[in-house]
Amino acid sequence: MTPPSLKMGSYKKKLAVQKEFAAELEGMCRSKCDLPPPEEEQRRLHEDELVRLLLSKGVKGDSRSRTLYSRRLPLGCGPCLRGEGARMSVTTICTRDCFFCFNPKPRQDRIYVGDYPVASAREAVQVVRRFGLKVVGITGGDPLTRLARTIRIVRAIREEFSDDVRMQLYTNGDLLTEPVLLNLKKAGLSEIRIDIAANGYDLNPVRLALKHFSDVVVETPVIPTDKEKLKRLILDLDGMKLPYLILHELFFAKKTALPCLNRGCAPKSPCIAAAGKTPSPAAAGRLWSCCCSPWNGQNSSRLIIVPQARRRAFIETALPIAWPGSAPN
Repeated sequence: MTPPSLKMGSYKKKLAVQKEFAAELEGMCRSKCDLPPPEEEQRRLHEDELVRLLLSKGVKGDSRSRTLYSRRLPLGCGPCLRGEGARMSVTTICTRDCFFCFNPKPRQDRIYVGDYPVASAREAVQVVRRFGLKVVGITGGDPLTRLARTIRIVRAIREEFSDDVRMQLYTNGDLLTEPVLLNLKKAGLSEIRIDIAANGYDLNPVRLALKHFSDVVVETPVIPTDKEKLKRLILDLDGMKLPYLILHELFFAKKTALPCLNRGCAPKSPCIAAAGKTPSPAAAGRLWSCCCSPWNGQNSSRLIIVPQARRRAFIETALPIAWPGSAPN
């Protein structure tokens, strides 16, 4: 099956949903937070100041993409930043129920490539070909809850595209074992990415993955109340010679806004669409959609990638930066 192109009507519908969510989130913020979200211009100037600070510390990247890194990006990140990657959810079934998870409930045991449902590994291959993808992020839920399905998809993509498509699997690590890692590697998986915020900051899955994969990434959101714990764990990860650490902002989405607000977080801006920046119609051809707003107290870059041996310099620059008067650290 070849999926239909994303039509402009669908794009406008997504934009309308964004604007509706913006109004809803602003109301929630005013009722839950002591302070309303900061004005967009003030927020933008603050973000630019933070980006300049990080660049002065030797960080690479730019303020336009808000993707900042040291030394080098993981191999899968470049194609994604160029629009040549997509998320493949093999199921939304998971071993955890994280407050920051975007997945809808009840959870669905279906396969999606971006927004497109597919029924088999063969159809997944066709979608990868249709959009000329160079990177596929295999995720969920946790794809390891459907291990046989995940292995079929990985094997099918590897057999079809050889080394032309990179595959990275996202997991919380709960079901990661040595036999699982060996089977994934044999099937052709390129990389393992582990979210330690989703597993209670257990580093044992990271240690195990490093025994079998050279490309292991810890990719995790920065949760305000866990900041000090994360700062300590960064040094532990450095001692393990973890190749890459990716820190994301904690995002407000329709499914996560109330849990985040209940934890004392406030968004930087009610919504991307409410900031007066209408997404380009060119985005209508992409496989994914977004309706979320970064948390007010996090550093302004959406992505910071910190390879080993440079992390100590980032602990006091990337993590503690917060908006004055925002949610508690």
